[in-house]
Parts: sequence; structure tokens; C-alpha cells
Amino acid sequence: MALLVLLTVGASPASAEPLFPNSGFESGTLKNWRATGDAFTAQPTKGDNPAARGRESSLHDGNYWIGGFEAHTERQGAPGDVRGDQFTGELTSREFTIAKRYISFLIGGGAQPGKLGVKLKCDGKEVLLATGRDSESMTRCNADVNGFVGKPARLVVFDSATGDWGHINVDS
Repeated sequence: MALLVLLTVGASPASAEPLFPNSGFESGTLKNWRATGDAFTAQPTKGDNPAARGRESSLHDGNYWIGGFEAHTERQGAPGDVRGDQFTGELTSREFTIAKRYISFLIGGGAQPGKLGVKLKCDGKEVLLATGRDSESMTRCNADVNGFVGKPARLVVFDSATGDWGHINVDS
């Protein structure tokens, strides 16, 4: 598989409409996502956990988001509880059809391309859409996927990093 990189951070003609039900984790579960490894076992996290422990705000959208360092969910832990950076794994979405030129999402966490990020699997290719910026605060990524419009695809949130900033934050 070829690995391509497509990234547009900041303003762009993208919207944050859900790609599929629970693409933004607002059910408080991983419904329509498949987790492998242990990086996403205590997910999605609830609320602004980094701010609860005196760090910068996650700038998440809604109530729930993916925060690989976080241990607080609807069912366990307290706001600000952490798991650490030692866990690895992947979170793969259900298949969906790419309907627009841009896929828009929030991303934060570690800046380790190839080890942390969000990629698109489509048409026999893996396309790296974004990685974090060594910040708990997430920023909007508007990834140009124009070459894949109308095709079935899956998003993959991946974490194979275990050292400092070895976690990824993602939301809709």
C-alpha cells in the first residue's frame, strides 16, 4: 500500500458534519469503531480532562472525544485521571462513503508522523491525514480527499508511540 500525505490545517471549505453515526464519539461508546491493542480501551474520554489537571484545554467538541492519555470516561475514573503514554493500538471506523472533497476533524496529542495520527484507508491506499502537534489542545484539520469522493473508506486513529507525547487526541 502506498502512504500519501494530504493535510490542510485551518480554514477551508470543509464542514464538521458526521461522516457516519458516532463518528464524533458522542454516544459515549466506540460504536461503529473497532479497537485493537490497548491504546483505546478507556475511550472515549468525557469532558476537558487536560484542563481538569491544570493543563491546556483539549478544545474538544461536544462531551466525548478520543484522548489516548486520558482515563476518565462516563463509567470510570475522575476528571483529569490519566493512563499514560505506554499504550498502543488502532481505532478503525466502520466503512463509509466519502461524500465531499474535505474530511474535517479535530486533532491533538503527540507530533510523531508514522507513529501517531489519523489516516484514511481507501482504494487500496493508506493516506496520512494528520498527526498531533505536541499539545493537548486540538486544532481543526480539513483533509483534502477529493481524489476519493464517492468511494468507500475507513478512518484509522493510530498510536504506536510509547514515549513522551506518545498519545493521540481526536474529535469531530
